[in-house]
Amino acid sequence: MYTIEQLQACDFLLKKITSDRQCTKLFQKNLKLVVEIDSSYWFGDFVDFDGRRISQQSFDDQGDPVIKQYSSTGSETLQSLKGIWEAYASFVKPQSADPFWNNPLIWVDSIPLLFNTLTKILDIANLKDSESPLFPYLFNAKNLDKGIELPFINLAERKINLISIIEVTNN
Repeated sequence: MYTIEQLQACDFLLKKITSDRQCTKLFQKNLKLVVEIDSSYWFGDFVDFDGRRISQQSFDDQGDPVIKQYSSTGSETLQSLKGIWEAYASFVKPQSADPFWNNPLIWVDSIPLLFNTLTKILDIANLKDSESPLFPYLFNAKNLDKGIELPFINLAERKINLISIIEVTNN
């Protein structure tokens, strides 16, 4: 069971991997995390990702709408993103690695292996609960059981079971 912040970090990493041209088998695949919410299976987006950063709408001090951007490095760093990125970096290039070591994810085309790897990295990251500016939502939520679609589901204060990863194709 994971917190919303952990799933946001995991979704960030999944989206970073699928936007990395080196990961040729996964590049530009529309992969989504599948979670169990109240005994029903849902998928969607835990973060709005542009290829490098997470974006979220907000209001500034004057009440004007703004788009805030967050990343794993730089001036707008989120601890959860930094933590998962550091765990990923140590996975893809361990300190004791041979000089010819390659990022193993550049060859992965197995969704179960990717899922296993992401959950291991998430567990290694050992993310602590902290105040996050991100909404605790599953956006573009789609139910696998009943075909229900919602713009978002509020998952604040919940532990969520991560079930799978699916590839969503546009039909």
